[in-house]
Amino acid sequence: MTKTDFRIREITEDDILSVQFMHYGVIHEPWVWDIHGYLTALDGLGFVAENGKLAGYVLSARNGHQARIDYLLVLPQYRRNGIATNLANAAVERHKEEGAEKLFVNISAGNEVALAVARKSGLSLTEVEISDSDRRHYGRLEL
Repeated sequence: MTKTDFRIREITEDDILSVQFMHYGVIHEPWVWDIHGYLTALDGLGFVAENGKLAGYVLSARNGHQARIDYLLVLPQYRRNGIATNLANAAVERHKEEGAEKLFVNISAGNEVALAVARKSGLSLTEVEISDSDRRHYGRLEL
């Protein structure tokens, strides 16, 4: 598969259950959020990558002029095809169009893949030690 085999589109109601199963299958934690409520009440947006099947998703929200990416996941068999970067960029571009001026992310320090995607998307990252066992990177992008 190549990067061009995947189409990035807005999430629909029909995608929500698949996104929840995808999340559980990779993260092994049950989905606790109401995705529909997240998308409507939090001024949220979502995109999926597909090639006949869903390969990944991004969920992001905006509060006035500030936006954040809360979830970004690509199934392991589809990684290294630029999908995560394309999903992140779709969220960034939409937030720009809707008037956001800054975008934030919160990434666990050991998540090298997410850190690489954040860097490719232009975020400046700051590492913060929360506790002895928890280090995080906070990313910020001026839109």
